[in-house]
Amino acid sequence: MTDTLIRVVGNKFQELSNAQSILTFDELVARVRDGQLEPAAISLEQGISESQVDVLRDLVAQSDHAGQISLRSYFDRHQRCDGTLTHKVKRANTLISDPQETGEDTYTSVLLIDDECADLSDHVTGKHVQFMVLLEAARQMGNAVTQKFHSTAAKMYLAENINVDFKAFAYPFQVDLEYRVLERNLRATGDGKMAVRIDFRQHGKVIAQLTLTFTVLDRKFVSALESTALKSLHN
Repeated sequence: MTDTLIRVVGNKFQELSNAQSILTFDELVARVRDGQLEPAAISLEQGISESQVDVLRDLVAQSDHAGQISLRSYFDRHQRCDGTLTHKVKRANTLISDPQETGEDTYTSVLLIDDECADLSDHVTGKHVQFMVLLEAARQMGNAVTQKFHSTAAKMYLAENINVDFKAFAYPFQVDLEYRVLERNLRATGDGKMAVRIDFRQHGKVIAQLTLTFTVLDRKFVSALESTALKSLHN
């Protein structure tokens, strides 16, 4: 097997492409269809969706060097988190894999950016992942872990305090998320308060860290609070 490694990112990250070791999805597709793809190990990175992985596997299987080209993606080992946990309707807008418990009060996930996600729809500059994408991924991780392991879908999570420390650029390659419970004070009903820390790691280095304190309340109770507050605006 060849030692040549090609990383493929979504088209939204085209500034990162060097037309050699880093290609966009469209650049790789064109190279395969033109018969210009040489034997290589291809790593599918951020911006590549599940359906695009399938497209590339089919194309590579039909290429002249099919037996000398390997394809790997995050979806070989992870699946995108269900939208009921991230509170997203469109699958492309879920930015994380299904979180897994890896220790006491510790949970992990990986970043899974889809080129079609809302967070990339109108703002991609430079070669790095925009910080708002990381913030949204952290929000989704907070919701998903809390709902899956500590609460229920009948609850809502109201942020009280958020602190974010960005330590380095995040590039559209593998990013690991770790959620750690710092404080949990939940009643038997599932209501209460929690404090968590979410670390983003790339190549083993913490590139961003978010601490979040939030209240867990019954969804119907929150709806009543909203209605009461709304009425006060018109009095």
